[in-house]
Amino acid sequence: MAASRSHGGGRRTGRLGSPDLRRPAGRRRAALGTAVNNRKGWAVEDSVRVYEQLKAAGITVVSGLPDDWIVPLLTLIDNDSEITYIPVARESEAIGVCAGAWFGGARAAAAMGIAGLLASAHELVTLNLAHQIPLLVVASLRGGIDDQLTYQVGQGLVGKPYLDALGIPHITISDPAQLDQLPAAYTRALLLKRPFVTFLAKHLLITKGGPT
Repeated sequence: MAASRSHGGGRRTGRLGSPDLRRPAGRRRAALGTAVNNRKGWAVEDSVRVYEQLKAAGITVVSGLPDDWIVPLLTLIDNDSEITYIPVARESEAIGVCAGAWFGGARAAAAMGIAGLLASAHELVTLNLAHQIPLLVVASLRGGIDDQLTYQVGQGLVGKPYLDALGIPHITISDPAQLDQLPAAYTRALLLKRPFVTFLAKHLLITKGGPT
């Protein structure tokens, strides 16, 4: 979370080594993309757009545990001095972290794979729904036709019905032009006083060069 400086007084870097984000947006986009591409071989143009829309929503705290598709997004967030990224060992812990941030006056979002979302039912119901705590959840939409991993198929089939059963609203964003719905989704969470889940398609998080 915390940024560090080199012992020689060089430029500021985040924990994962990306360049300082206090620069014009165009230059920042290029620097962030290069940093993450070099790290894992991902192309992150659309991940940067997701990240920028979270910033536009005023999100200052992000907590989560990534699956492969979300790693580029969380790397960008982790290296932003204006957003506090709090990693967790279990996705359900991110729900509690974000609730605490909300009570402390911060705008928070949880980021995770769909498997982690399925594992967080208890916290979503007994914490957020019971106490009317708004929360934006950004989740990868696994198990679809673009996911080649057999064990993700079941999660993809039950993810949306699971949220419907809990009464948690959700949208699926598959077009980059729709990413401006992220701030609106957070506003909706505030209005409803409950979680709002935004599922993101694979190509909005990783493109050629990334994992399957």
